[in-house]
Amino acid sequence: MTTTTPAGHVRVAADAPHGPAGGRTALVFSGQGNQWLGMGRDLMAREPSVRAVLQEADEVLRAGTDWSLLDELAAAEGESRLADPAVLQPALVALQIALARLLAERGLRADHFVGHSLGEIAAAAAAGALDLPGALRLARLRGELMRKAVGTGRTALLGVAAEQAEALIAAYGGAADIAAWNAPGATLVAGDAGTVEAIVAELTGREVFARVLRGDIAFHSRCLEPLRAEFTEAARELARPRDCGERLVSTVTGALLDGSRADAAHWGANLRAPVRFAQAVDTLLELGCRTFVEVGPHPTLGPSLTDCCAARGITPLVLPTLRRGSAEQESVLRTLWELRRAGAVPPTGGHRVRFLAAVTDAAPRPDALPIWPRGRRCAGGPPSSPGRWPPPRCPPWTRPVRSP
Repeated sequence: MTTTTPAGHVRVAADAPHGPAGGRTALVFSGQGNQWLGMGRDLMAREPSVRAVLQEADEVLRAGTDWSLLDELAAAEGESRLADPAVLQPALVALQIALARLLAERGLRADHFVGHSLGEIAAAAAAGALDLPGALRLARLRGELMRKAVGTGRTALLGVAAEQAEALIAAYGGAADIAAWNAPGATLVAGDAGTVEAIVAELTGREVFARVLRGDIAFHSRCLEPLRAEFTEAARELARPRDCGERLVSTVTGALLDGSRADAAHWGANLRAPVRFAQAVDTLLELGCRTFVEVGPHPTLGPSLTDCCAARGITPLVLPTLRRGSAEQESVLRTLWELRRAGAVPPTGGHRVRFLAAVTDAAPRPDALPIWPRGRRCAGGPPSSPGRWPPPRCPPWTRPVRSP
């Protein structure tokens, strides 16, 4: 049995006890496609650790580009260059690394890390296999190469198993490939635009879910084979991987990856090879993961995670970090509250969880927040009038245990 929690789309077992039943925790880094204008602005303004990471990322990227990460994140509609993969891909990776740093600062100690397509670069950085400059330079190079992939074809998400997708590809001439195993009943295909569109049209006619993704790039297909060698060669000077223990699960292989083997050849395969996300989730389940936090500007992998778990008879806890158009800091605090309830984030101890982070523009320190009865504080914002403070109820994700 599942229920929706205050974190939004989250599904948890309504009758499952919190704590040990949650198992291990994995951070899941989404790929390209869930970006939105304004992502990261709220967190950058309110969270010092996020601001510090993005400022460092800006310095790294400025050294090799003619644009500023901070300027792009702040750009208005019509001025933003996020439609350019050379800007978008390093921007997404920088934001994901900043989110991972924030979660760690708030007490989350993830056991494993996985990334879908581009997200594997951020996952490798969060796991410790890459440093921040190396991850950003890889993402920048990857994005610059993806400019050449524009016009190669189309990509579509199909609500069928990979075996059915392969049969459809063969029936329409074979000019497409499996681009990703997302879940037992969700498959990405990519290749010749006419072939992909014909497959989508047939499934739609059968009232089976099928949707062509935005853009004209045939992701993770034979169309990108020429870019694999180019990326591999250029990445030799950028990828300096290091051992990170048994923490990183790769969607290139679907298995655990020794961080020291995340070399240039691996990142070339990451660009071209199909994404084995379903296989990677199976590996995480075998490792004991039951809590999954999607790290990215908007949740897209939750249904796939839930379906992969359901195929094994497991009910997971799946949480987002950010959501398009929603208050970013509040979204993170909601998720941290759910993680605390599940036992994945300690309520006290050496790494004190700052559930009191202010939600006001001034972002005051917790000790500057209004005091509630019995010495408690709430980041509910300034009173609308003296007689209305404190507010009648403090949301649980901003409710502290005790003031310092």
